Amino acid sequence: MDVSVTRRKVLGGGGSAAGTLLLAGVLVMANYLASRHYLRGDWTRGSVFSLSDKSRAIARELRRDVEVLVVLPRSLDVFGHVEELLQRLGRESRRLAITFIDPEEQVPKAESLAREFSVAKYDLQEGVVIFVAGQGTERRHKVVTQSDLVDVDLREGAGGPDAHVRGFKGEGAFASALLAVSETAQLEVCIVQDHGEAAMDSLELEGMSSFVDALKADNYAVRKVEGLSQGLPKSCRVLLVAGPQRALPKADLEALDRWLEGGGRALLLLGPELDRGLSAWQKNGLEPLLLRHGVRLGDSVVFDPAHTHPTEGPQTFAIKAYGAHPMVRAMKDRLTFWPAARDVHAAPALGLDTSELASTSEDGFGETSLAALRREAEIGFDKATDVKGPVPVAVASEGKTQKWRVVVLGSFLFGANLRLQAPVDYNRDFLLGAVAWLGDRPELVAIGAKAPEHVRLVLDEAQRSKVLWVTVAGVPLACALFGLYVWRRRRA
Repeated sequence: MDVSVTRRKVLGGGGSAAGTLLLAGVLVMANYLASRHYLRGDWTRGSVFSLSDKSRAIARELRRDVEVLVVLPRSLDVFGHVEELLQRLGRESRRLAITFIDPEEQVPKAESLAREFSVAKYDLQEGVVIFVAGQGTERRHKVVTQSDLVDVDLREGAGGPDAHVRGFKGEGAFASALLAVSETAQLEVCIVQDHGEAAMDSLELEGMSSFVDALKADNYAVRKVEGLSQGLPKSCRVLLVAGPQRALPKADLEALDRWLEGGGRALLLLGPELDRGLSAWQKNGLEPLLLRHGVRLGDSVVFDPAHTHPTEGPQTFAIKAYGAHPMVRAMKDRLTFWPAARDVHAAPALGLDTSELASTSEDGFGETSLAALRREAEIGFDKATDVKGPVPVAVASEGKTQKWRVVVLGSFLFGANLRLQAPVDYNRDFLLGAVAWLGDRPELVAIGAKAPEHVRLVLDEAQRSKVLWVTVAGVPLACALFGLYVWRRRRA
């Protein structure tokens, strides 16, 4: 027997075993690292399996431990969506403790929770998700019902109403619930309603009820204010003035000036001011005050022909390029629509930080001709009188010493129900980002969740017939012909 050959076999076998062990060790380490530092891709149309920047920020910045009680039947289609969403939130924060209770199998437990958190019997049957944080008198809870989780269309079918789930909106509902239970105090937004401003509780297209609902969802307390001269409540953190129809009296302007100089914060939505006959520009009285605070209001109606809204006419245009200010950093390439807007310019001065937030394209312009606005002349850019693009329509300014902050938008309809109920634009995120910046809540200056639409493929009889022929006959026949072609080439 050849000793050298045997030695080589032994050494070769030992080397193979060592290599196998080394490979196994590498795989174990790779799997461990992957479990701690993994990457996930989401190529769905509506980013169904990705959290929004805002939701991630809320989860990461939780100030208290939050218990999530999912009282939801596993048999429901929505259960999978809820489970997936909570898993994504749980990956962002270790402060979340998630417990699943099936009300069909754990009846006593579910009924006990319903009594503890005052859940209605109907909601319990449909399923709820309960968020709880804190102890004793500081304990807070928020109940999210199934109607908060899904959008449903009721359509008449042959057998009666057909409930059709149009979209899952759980991410926004869960983010709002996390804010509600984890924050110990609410910031207050005061809305001025004394000079013909847009009504905060109006459901009309020009009303502000959608914006108020969005503020409440971000855990702001909202209060109506009448009579600035009487003084603002000390609890007021951000003041909102949206589209005053009458000039503010001197006493109100002085009160607003004092409040700002004391460190106040204000969001103003101020569209172009003209009289009823479009014969003269009007003043709202805020012009001198805003100029001292770094903002200059222009007298023009802004147009951007290359970016006009497809259905709302030339006075509504789109913007998707923004400034470098932290308030709009997250808005990159997101569309916002600006109806009936005026030009608003930064007016830099010593002791101020001013920044233009949003501007039209270079083809945009500010129309100053009243005759053109009355349709007595053609609307178009006149380099002698009009404002040349890009035209700024929003400005942020703050005092370096007094720490006041002001954001001015040149369109009061920017925050109206008409715009905030539109599913495709980001006006809501822009406004909520402004309020968050004014209120020193940087984690909320981010893009929020969009409810993905439930898309169904609906084919008529002719289309179904074409699909049948293509899949049953067309594809097999094409494969057969290709095979015959290859066979003949090889025979040749």
